[in-house]
Amino acid sequence: MVARNPTVSTTPGSGPQPNTAGRVLEAVARTVAVVGGGVAGTASAYALTGRRTPGVEERGAVGDAEGRSAGNARGAHDPGASDEGGGDHSRPAWSGVTVEVDLFETAAALGGRIATRERDGCRYDYGANYVKAPDARFQRVIDDALGADRVPVDGRIRVHDGDGTVREGRDEQADRWTGYGGLDALPTGLADASGATVHTGTHVESLARREDGWLVTVDGDSHRYDAVIVATEPSSVARLLGGAGWDVPLRERVATAADGVPYRTVPSVALHYPFRIERPYYALVNVDGDHRVGWLAREECKPGHVPDGESLLIVQLSPTRALGRPPTPDAAISAAGDAAAALLDDPRLREPDWTDAVLWTAAQPERGVAPDLFERALRHDLGLAGDWVAGTGRTFAALQTGLDAGRRVRQRLEHDR
Repeated sequence: MVARNPTVSTTPGSGPQPNTAGRVLEAVARTVAVVGGGVAGTASAYALTGRRTPGVEERGAVGDAEGRSAGNARGAHDPGASDEGGGDHSRPAWSGVTVEVDLFETAAALGGRIATRERDGCRYDYGANYVKAPDARFQRVIDDALGADRVPVDGRIRVHDGDGTVREGRDEQADRWTGYGGLDALPTGLADASGATVHTGTHVESLARREDGWLVTVDGDSHRYDAVIVATEPSSVARLLGGAGWDVPLRERVATAADGVPYRTVPSVALHYPFRIERPYYALVNVDGDHRVGWLAREECKPGHVPDGESLLIVQLSPTRALGRPPTPDAAISAAGDAAAALLDDPRLREPDWTDAVLWTAAQPERGVAPDLFERALRHDLGLAGDWVAGTGRTFAALQTGLDAGRRVRQRLEHDR
């Protein structure tokens, strides 16, 4: 991979195009590096390349580069422009700019905490359990990413309190989705739809700000990009920006803020049984934080995940602070089996026939960063995305920050046309 300087594209279909004023624009290629291949990073790539995204102005104008963001789940940013104008809005109006994206992920696969495993004919989502859309615009993004692999999660979510009492949840519950082969189809689908060049198993060593863009160093080689989106865990954000050779106060402020986001550790345990556990709901969620089980879900409620006549419970123990003493995987498995048996009033659940466990050490941010950091970073062609930006561990919130970062960076590149 070698990032290219802006050039006039000569590929078929991307030559001179008329803009809305009748002038002819040459197709100028801009380059963006996205660091991080979780749902925030892959959503950034999706939005960068001009796919249909929430908040994109769809009436022919590029939009206000200093407009408010739709990406902060705490409501600090206002939603973007409406896309209710009808017709095919799969891409924004021609702006004279194409965006070429390189997506870098340290792990061997995309997804981050959206992770799916397979064992003995079962597929199970052991990090994020599903994705939901807060509105129709986001539903279209989910549909685009999951495609024909999209399946609904059957059943409602009920709540339980500290003493294990189960009661009905909200009257109205949004549709929940996963992939037939697992929720990891979501980040993979976003990346595929974006057309980005994906580099897994690749460590970004450093970032450096220059007058004409950013230098991204990978495997000892540095390549120039017009913009960068950092969509990785906060410790990596602090490392990359801390040594970025970027002599502005904002660099240290962003690095310090990211490094200061506290996270809770969540043990996630899979418990398999050679019999079907019948319950009139998909999952239970603890609402007061006083129960050992924060989340319990029946994976068999997802089409294609568990063979008939079997059950697979995903038990996520109540979050413990990352600075505390989280249990070992074996201790988490034992605790999960005992807690599930008590919560579902079924002693058989203490003896699963196979188990799996992961300790997600940075599962839930306790807070986010100041919203103005997002806006200030954009002025330097730097996008920020991830649950540490949103201040919540919800999947759709991380997705939202990625879409917003990609959209806003693209707008800046278009305005610089």
